[in-house]
Amino acid sequence: MVPTLLIVDDSRTVRTLARQACLTQGWHLLEAVDVPQGLKSAERVPVDLILLDTTLRGLEITEALRAFRSHARTESTPIVLLAPSLGQGHVPPLARAQAQALLAKPFSRSDLDRTLSHWLMRPGASAPAPAVHSFAPVPSRSA
Repeated sequence: MVPTLLIVDDSRTVRTLARQACLTQGWHLLEAVDVPQGLKSAERVPVDLILLDTTLRGLEITEALRAFRSHARTESTPIVLLAPSLGQGHVPPLARAQAQALLAKPFSRSDLDRTLSHWLMRPGASAPAPAVHSFAPVPSRSA
C-alpha cells in the first residue's frame, strides 16, 4: 500500500515542497491549511504521517495536537512538528510529548526527503536518517 502524508501548514511554499517530495516518491499527499481541514482529510483517507506547522494562525500548537490526538483516525499517527529554527526551544513540553519529532524551518528539500523517507518507508526497507530532532517514541501502529 502506498503511504499517505498529511501536511497541515498555511505556507504554500512548504506545501509545495511536500507535494514535490511525494510526487518523486509516489506517495499520496493530503494538504490542509488548518487543523479542521486536516481532520476532515484524515477522516476520509487514513494517513501514515502528519507534518504539522507549529505556528498556525489562531491556534496554539498544543490545541492542534490535542485535536489530532483525540481524533480516532489520527490518535496514534506519527506527527513531525514543523517549527521555525529560532522557535524550536519554544515548543511546549506538552507538544513535545504528543509528537515524535521536529523539523526546523527553513529546511531544504533534501532534509524533507530524508525525513519523509525515514517515516514513510515500509518496514524492513533501508531508510536514511531523518533530518529531525526526535523527542518521543513512535507510537505503536495498529493495522
